[in-house]
Amino acid sequence: MLNRKIFREFHTDKEAYEWAMDYFGSWIKDIQSNKDNDDENDIAHLLYDYTGNMNIIYNEFLRDCNRFNNEEIKEYSRNIVIIAKGISKFALEENIIVYRYTHKNLFRQLFDDSKLKIGKTFTDKGFMSTTLVQDLLKEFAKNHRYNCVLKLYLPKGTKGAYIKFDNSLLNEHEFLLPPNTTFKLLRRKFSIKYFMWVYECKLVSQ
Repeated sequence: MLNRKIFREFHTDKEAYEWAMDYFGSWIKDIQSNKDNDDENDIAHLLYDYTGNMNIIYNEFLRDCNRFNNEEIKEYSRNIVIIAKGISKFALEENIIVYRYTHKNLFRQLFDDSKLKIGKTFTDKGFMSTTLVQDLLKEFAKNHRYNCVLKLYLPKGTKGAYIKFDNSLLNEHEFLLPPNTTFKLLRRKFSIKYFMWVYECKLVSQ
């Protein structure tokens, strides 16, 4: 039984920003100042590309690498390892709640039998981008016609990192989880406020 009261939830931009600066301040400063580094093995450079369009390519690769050629496989595998190791050196110091908007059909594909059943676990083979503040991406979700949101309970010790670049078009307060993170589906409910299904899930392994 999950004690939801012990998980911290962020409701405002200010609250999320202050938390991020407390725990990830030096990291944020470092990746922002080094994002234009030409070193292909630099974590800041790779993360900056990831937050552009490379997140789509890397996650497609992680979920099915068969359509990529040998040169791409070598390059993407190297870059993914660097990013995953870079963000996995951090561990949450408290229990928090994050959110991810998505399409129900895409969420269903994460389950082995494509059935959303309470109590079942699912593993995302790719990186998982989440937001600390649900309301900040409300319009973004609407514009992309997302029809559900994952409410994710991350326990203390969870590996992942806060990612922010000054030129980002979205003020999303992104918390990035490494590949192969496993969750358990706890319950679902329909939100009148957001007019979509909310799926509550708890991280169980990484």
